[in-house]
Amino acid sequence: MGRPQKRYPLWVRKACLLAGFVIICHTSLPGQNQSLADSLEVLYDRGGMPAADELVLLSKIAAAQPNPDTSLYYCNILLQKAEEQGSDAYRYQGFLLKGNALTLKGDLSQALESFFKGVEIASQEERQDHLGEIYIAMAGVYSAMGNRANTVEYYKSAIAKNR
Repeated sequence: MGRPQKRYPLWVRKACLLAGFVIICHTSLPGQNQSLADSLEVLYDRGGMPAADELVLLSKIAAAQPNPDTSLYYCNILLQKAEEQGSDAYRYQGFLLKGNALTLKGDLSQALESFFKGVEIASQEERQDHLGEIYIAMAGVYSAMGNRANTVEYYKSAIAKNR
């Protein structure tokens, strides 16, 4: 038998979950910048760039775009182009960014679907850092859904992957 777990008062547990969610949202959103996104979109619209650079640019646009609908638009283009080029790294990035945009829209179930596709890619590529990153995002979604058990489980998994 293990030693008994110490139980914290409900308000402490809720405060910790809220703080964790705020930190995760804050750390996953600092790149959102409308003027940067606009500048990157102008570059993308000019075209004529190598395919690999196009993936980088699409990823940056989707990450910088504060409007979740516009971010989704660029995520879908990124996913299509990454699939065409066989780039698992950018497919993973596309699913992560798409999940984040869907989370911002409040489409939590669809966000989880996108994150699970990212988990598949990260698992196939044996990228523990990517698994940790996406597990944190998933824990945030489960927290927003009020699913404490999955929130804790995914945070623990993220911690294990990021050690």
